[in-house]
Amino acid sequence: MTKRFFPTVADLLVEDNPVFAEKLRRAMPHWMRHTRATRALHAGAELITVRDNLRNSSLAMTSMYLHPDSVQRAPDGDGVCNFCEMRAKGR
Repeated sequence: MTKRFFPTVADLLVEDNPVFAEKLRRAMPHWMRHTRATRALHAGAELITVRDNLRNSSLAMTSMYLHPDSVQRAPDGDGVCNFCEMRAKGR
């Protein structure tokens, strides 16, 4: 299901935002894992909690998500999902 998610959303976005649509076509499912971990840490989640949720073996591995500038670069995953829901409802 995840492999189809990005191309499906890209098809919906291509007219409104072709640059982002192309980015989605190259995206991998692991991208969602990185985005979620980065956003959780940015929102104040404990590093140990994020490590456990990701099932990482070490804090060093999880701490790679601590870069504050990556939060600004990360796409708005909630916005993409909201867009898909609106398109599905015909809005």
